[in-house]
Amino acid sequence: MSDPGGCTLCAGPRLSPPVLSSRWSSDAGQGPTTSDVVVDDDAHGLYLVARGLGPEPDRTQAVQAAAAAAVTLVLRSIALDPRAPLDVLARLAVEDANSVTWRRRAHMSPDVRVVLTLLLVRNGQVAVGHVGHARLLRIAGGQPIPLTVEHTVLGEHQRLGYPRPVGPPRLTRSLGESMFVDVDVSVHPLELGASYVLLSSGFERVDASDELTPVVCGFEPARVPAKLIELARERGEHERLSALVVEPASLEAQPSEAPLGPPSRSRPDRVPPQRGVIRGLP
Repeated sequence: MSDPGGCTLCAGPRLSPPVLSSRWSSDAGQGPTTSDVVVDDDAHGLYLVARGLGPEPDRTQAVQAAAAAAVTLVLRSIALDPRAPLDVLARLAVEDANSVTWRRRAHMSPDVRVVLTLLLVRNGQVAVGHVGHARLLRIAGGQPIPLTVEHTVLGEHQRLGYPRPVGPPRLTRSLGESMFVDVDVSVHPLELGASYVLLSSGFERVDASDELTPVVCGFEPARVPAKLIELARERGEHERLSALVVEPASLEAQPSEAPLGPPSRSRPDRVPPQRGVIRGLP
């Protein structure tokens, strides 16, 4: 398993008792050509998986900057208004990540691509902001329900009922391609007892109903992300894989609504110290 080093935001006290519980795992695979960033902030109900593709060091720098922009916007907005509409937060966070990537475009390889999927769990709701080919599933009652669609040629063909295209998955949407980005945003009621599974690309060969769901429902929570990665490896995936599983423990309490304070002027790329928020996985 990869060492979760990189740009890590410092730790602060967690909610007691915790409202949300998350587990994650990432594995570099063989000769990875991608860099991942995983965000798991149970205290504020903020979760994210972002991926940079292309040559180094540009891909790692780009994906870390995009993830930091999304996290910063969400935490600053919560500090100003803890009841801010989640669909607005999700959209603005991904749009901010796009703006940062777009501004970096002139200074990095044209082959770099960045994708990002954001999950917000607050105030009895779940909001999703999505660009790229990660997968987010809600598993409740033993049934997997997709909350995202893949922005790939394969995904487009599947939605339109076309034959499966030949060749590796090719992105049809990513961050930084232009000043503006089309963000998929959705809001859903928070379900007690459900599991929210956020997967990087690479899990396409793992069947959601017959393989993924039994693991999520049948294994100890701490083992689930690593077990999902193991399944993908058994199906022949050699690239980097990241898996994040979020489970609501209670619907009564909510993620912290305490003001976070202004960001540090000396570190404009950082947000006020929280628990271990951003984990870069180059």
